[in-house]
Amino acid sequence: MFDWGGGCEILLTPGHTPGHLSIRALDGSFCVTGDAAVREGTDLAVANPGFCLDLDEAEKSLAMLRRCCCKQYICCHGGIWHRQMSE
Repeated sequence: MFDWGGGCEILLTPGHTPGHLSIRALDGSFCVTGDAAVREGTDLAVANPGFCLDLDEAEKSLAMLRRCCCKQYICCHGGIWHRQMSE
């Protein structure tokens, strides 16, 4: 946990690589997914599944990121995904 940016949490999101990390704002305003996710149209998906070292772990990490319920997800290889209010 860090107090910068209103408070952030470092999340272990393996799959793309074994020690991959993502960052979530404690207030739920954003999550920086790194290579753990990509925006595909109106959905959030595993980034480049063919390049994941462990696809099962990548899918578990994506599910965990979705449970964070952030307003926006900043994906390093795929733009920004905005959570719909109904999700």
